[in-house]
Amino acid sequence: MGNGTVVRYGVFDQRNRAAHRRAQSSRCGGDSSASNWNGRTGAAKPKVLIQRLRRLERDGLVVRTYDPEVPPRVEYEIGVPGLSLAPLFAHLTEWGAAHLGRVEEARRAYDADPARG
Repeated sequence: MGNGTVVRYGVFDQRNRAAHRRAQSSRCGGDSSASNWNGRTGAAKPKVLIQRLRRLERDGLVVRTYDPEVPPRVEYEIGVPGLSLAPLFAHLTEWGAAHLGRVEEARRAYDADPARG
C-alpha cells in the first residue's frame, strides 16, 4: 500500500522518499504516526484525525505508508505539495507568537462575560 501511495502521487522515487523521510522525521521529532500527530495537534478524536489525514492524502499533501508489522504501523509524511505550504505556516506561526497575548486576553474576556454563558 505504501508503494501505491508513492506511485499514485508520483512525488517520490525510492531514493528521494528515504531522504525525505529522514528529513521529515527530524523535523517532526522522529515519529510521524497519526497517534504522535494527535499528541501535538490537540484533543482530536482518532477517527476524526484519520479522516482528516486521509483527505490530505487524497489531495496529495501527505503520503501514507502502511507497514504490516505487528502491531500494524501507519506513517504519514508531508508530500511535496504540502512542503510548499511551509512559508505560509511560518508566517502564521510568527503572527501567532506576536498576537498570542491579545488572543488569550480576548478569550478571558469572552469566558468571563455572563451574557455569553
